[in-house]
Amino acid sequence: MITLDGVRKVYPGPVVALDGIDLSIPAGEIHGIVGQSGAGKSTLIRCLTALEKPSEGHIWVDGQDLSALGPKELRIARRSIGMVFQGGNLLDARTAGQNIAYPLKVAGLDRGHRRERVQELLDLVGLGDRGNSYPSQLSGGQRQRIAIARALAARPAVLLCDEPTSALDTQTTDQILTLIKDVRDQTGVTVVIITHEMSVVRDTCDSVTLLEKGRVVQSGNVGEIVADTASRLGRAIVPPPRVDDPPEGKVLIDVAFTSRPGEPSSSHVLGVIAELGGDVTAGTFETHGANQVARLVIATDPTRAAQTVATLRAQGIDAEERAA
Repeated sequence: MITLDGVRKVYPGPVVALDGIDLSIPAGEIHGIVGQSGAGKSTLIRCLTALEKPSEGHIWVDGQDLSALGPKELRIARRSIGMVFQGGNLLDARTAGQNIAYPLKVAGLDRGHRRERVQELLDLVGLGDRGNSYPSQLSGGQRQRIAIARALAARPAVLLCDEPTSALDTQTTDQILTLIKDVRDQTGVTVVIITHEMSVVRDTCDSVTLLEKGRVVQSGNVGEIVADTASRLGRAIVPPPRVDDPPEGKVLIDVAFTSRPGEPSSSHVLGVIAELGGDVTAGTFETHGANQVARLVIATDPTRAAQTVATLRAQGIDAEERAA
């Protein structure tokens, strides 16, 4: 569905924003793009929407090489790409229904079909009775729902979401992410989410790419990345738990392991920790596919810390003394 082959984007200076990006996103997946500020996320999404042309390389979206299209063909191709911005970016002087109808009007759809499609989309995002409301009369989450509906108006093959939940509270964020998954399941649209929030990747995405200085550092299935205890990205997606009140006089050790079918279970690992005299202070267990991923913090006596780390590592369990 989306393929990037050797994509580079160089601005005058020169400033290399993207440096040889190779990426493939299958149809129907929800794919997260993560990275620190300056990693190239914004440039990448502008290239995916053909607002920027790569200096080198090719970008295929829905079977078309965007970098090879002329202005007229690009305008048509962009109709297969829906865009959801941070904060929604709705037109304040138009009602929710009119915001959704706008791209349909631009595409030349007649008024009757526009009305039907608008109501269909309002129902899809759970706001069937708010079509006559103006953005100022809607909550932040409702505005973002309307923005998603507007992005889906022309039945795009791809939905690009640029930090779609960064301005929302936790409860509303969960609702919007659930909506995005429901929309994908119901329409089959391929979703790309640009985000700095690892919880969005963990809870929503099928696959993820980490960008650093315009390059792909790691890319793959979220479950497989999280299951790899040596993966820096995996540890960021499922981080070690916080310990706000560490036991006095104890050393804390971060432990990470994955229980795969046919391998030692979580109970076995916990038994090893107990035999070493460690106490589990905090822990996170998550299931990803057939694997159970664990992040633990254990407390032990300072005299036992080095031996505990060495013994756990000898059994293939990732362990590291936490810095004071």
